[in-house]
Amino acid sequence: MKTHPSSQTSSNAHAMKKTLFSAIGLAMLLAMAASGCDRCDDPTNPECRNYDPCLVQGAVSAEFDMFEVVHSGSVRNWEVEVTTGKLAHRRPLRLVGLDSGEVSHEWIIGLEPSARRGQTQVISFWDWRGTVKITHIVTGTPRTACFPNDDGIDTVVKTIQVLDYDENLPIIGTFRGYLKIEPAKLFDMEVLFNPDRNWIEVINLPDGCTGALGVLSGANGVLILSSNVYYDECWGISQGLGQLSANRDTLTIPFNYKDPDSLALTPQKFIERSTTFIGIRQ
Repeated sequence: MKTHPSSQTSSNAHAMKKTLFSAIGLAMLLAMAASGCDRCDDPTNPECRNYDPCLVQGAVSAEFDMFEVVHSGSVRNWEVEVTTGKLAHRRPLRLVGLDSGEVSHEWIIGLEPSARRGQTQVISFWDWRGTVKITHIVTGTPRTACFPNDDGIDTVVKTIQVLDYDENLPIIGTFRGYLKIEPAKLFDMEVLFNPDRNWIEVINLPDGCTGALGVLSGANGVLILSSNVYYDECWGISQGLGQLSANRDTLTIPFNYKDPDSLALTPQKFIERSTTFIGIRQ
């Protein structure tokens, strides 16, 4: 049976139109599916329809965090959270108000004759020992749209005990733990005060490192800036900043080290890796 050219053309056009409609329909279904998957329903996201500013913004608050500055560097400051309520007198204390809205911050520090102002403060206690009272007063426009009882003023008072830099710091002790790269291998690591050098040392990190690592330390943490010691399994540890837990029982030290086994892969050059020591006070 012969087909006239006009019939062939009509048949082709019909087929193309049908294919086009199918493609459009499929595209719409895919778009609807994608829209459903990516639907914005986060009440803390200003771009979502159900955004609730009251979940993001609190009442005017004077809550603040305290950090012990273990070392002030040219590039960064190495600091740990004040978890123990104590501070080594050699280390500055950094205070940070948590309310970053349009508020004013006033700090009354111990017996200082005048108040300090600003969201962040750094204080040194070289000549002070004992308990210091820290009062933080925050004042701003009441946020009554979300918090009807907000009067725009809040006060938080905390205390911190400034200690001598000696063997009585909370960080001092023996901690039994493991490295994350070898979780089944337990060993004891010691943080001790060396009175002859008037500094704090870390012994046996990693396990088998009999040489003492001189560290910068506060009451709440230790900092290993750099060690070029490779003998006795010492690994050339660097950039280890350890944090003591609030109950003083757990010490966690993430650190970088030069893998002693990497010389087999890259002769005359160590590969730098990272791991973490996690230890429980003995």
